[in-house]
Amino acid sequence: MPEIETSGALLEVARSFRPRILAERDHIEASRRLPEDLARELARDGFFRIFLPKAYGGLDLTPMEAMEVFEELARADASVAWCVWNGNTHWMNNKAIESQCFDASGQPVLEEKGAGLQHSTTNP
Repeated sequence: MPEIETSGALLEVARSFRPRILAERDHIEASRRLPEDLARELARDGFFRIFLPKAYGGLDLTPMEAMEVFEELARADASVAWCVWNGNTHWMNNKAIESQCFDASGQPVLEEKGAGLQHSTTNP
């Protein structure tokens, strides 16, 4: 497994998958799913950790860096890119929420309301 730490490295790995994805394109379309071995290799190489914070073993890429990776996979087969994108959406939502939960000084601006957390209009 290559050591992936940057968007450029992941982009190169995405490029290396192209011949394999092209060879399996008809099978992917007919079965309407990624072959299990391809999905496992994508996972092993970090494609499902694109937005995961580095503190948890992820790549912590920016949305624009990730888009380059998705586009490269889509050049071979759009459904492969779609599956990889979907495998990262939970972390993408986390990144969006994270930036909205702190004020300019970095202090949390959440307060408990019922069963969940909601934004507070004032700093605690």
